[in-house]
Amino acid sequence: MSKREELREKRRKSQTRNRTIIIVAVVAAVVIISGLLIVPQIIANSAPITPITVITPITRPDANGLSYGSATAPIKVVEYGDFQCPACKQYEDTLSSTMVNNYAATGKVYFTFVPFSFIGADSVSAAEAALCANDQGKFWAFHDMLYANQTTENSGAFSDRRLSAIAQSLGLNMSQFNACYTSHKYQQQVQDDNNQAQTKGVTQTPSFFVNDKLVYADTLFKTIDQDLATVTPAK
Repeated sequence: MSKREELREKRRKSQTRNRTIIIVAVVAAVVIISGLLIVPQIIANSAPITPITVITPITRPDANGLSYGSATAPIKVVEYGDFQCPACKQYEDTLSSTMVNNYAATGKVYFTFVPFSFIGADSVSAAEAALCANDQGKFWAFHDMLYANQTTENSGAFSDRRLSAIAQSLGLNMSQFNACYTSHKYQQQVQDDNNQAQTKGVTQTPSFFVNDKLVYADTLFKTIDQDLATVTPAK
C-alpha cells in the first residue's frame, strides 16, 4: 500500500470515528433531555396528592341535571360561577343553604348553575369533570366537593388526579368517568357556556340572573323577594 493510500485510509477511519462519536453524543443528549422531561412527570404522577376533603353534599329538591327546584316556580335564578372563584365558594358556604331551603324547597325558585370557567385551566378541567359527573346524576355532589376542595387559584387543586379522587370519593363509575373526562366530551359545552356568559354581560362570578335581571350575591335574596311580592299575594 502506497503512502498516499495509507493517508487516505487513515483519513477514512478518522472520519468514521468522528461520525461515530457525533452519533453517540447526539443519542446521549437525546436520552438525557428525554430523561429531564419524562422523569419529573413520572415523579409527579407517582407522588401522593393532597388529601381530598370529603363532605356531605347538600340535598337539593327536585335536582335535575344542573338545576333544582320546581320548574313551575315563579322565580327563575341562573348562577354563573367558576369553581376556582373564592366569592363563589363564599356564596356556597354562607348563602346556598338559604336558597335551597327557603326558596327552592318551598316552590318559589327554580335554580340553575352555569359554569363560567374563566380564571384558568383548572376552572375548565373542573367544569368538564362536573359535567362528566352529571352523566351519572352526580353533578350537585361533585359541585359541592369542588368548592370544598378549592384552594388558591391555578394552584393545581383541580388537577386530573385530584378530580379523579373526587369522583372516586363520590362512588362514580370510574371507567365511565375517565372515558368522559379524558376524551374532553364536554370541552365544547364549557366553551359555549363561557361564550353565553360573556354575551349576557357577565364580568364577575358569582353573577345571578333573577328572572333575567343581573344581580350579585349581596342583593340576590332582596331581588327575589321583590319579585315574589308581585306574584304572591301578601298575607
